[in-house]
Amino acid sequence: AVVSTQSTGTRQRHPAVHISHNDAVEYCHHYGARLPSEVEWEYAARGGKRDQIYPWGNDFKKNRMNIWEGSFPKENKGKDGFIGVAPVDAFKPQNDFGLYDMV
Repeated sequence: AVVSTQSTGTRQRHPAVHISHNDAVEYCHHYGARLPSEVEWEYAARGGKRDQIYPWGNDFKKNRMNIWEGSFPKENKGKDGFIGVAPVDAFKPQNDFGLYDMV
């Protein structure tokens, strides 16, 4: 079944999207934090592993992420089960750190 993600009632479990770098920096500043460096982000995204293309390894697996399937931007076939953005936990964690949506 294909799930539409357009209603606000189902958005509580969705990732934040369209966040500018300035917005992210200001958010971190407000909470006394900082954005990760590129090296830190890559380490987290890959679950501490090196020399692999994707967080789970080197083989592309489209069942591990929410991707556009169809003729962009006119048609999304929703083969992954979602039209639009999927909830954060719609797919199993992408790496050994248990992080979601790193791709």
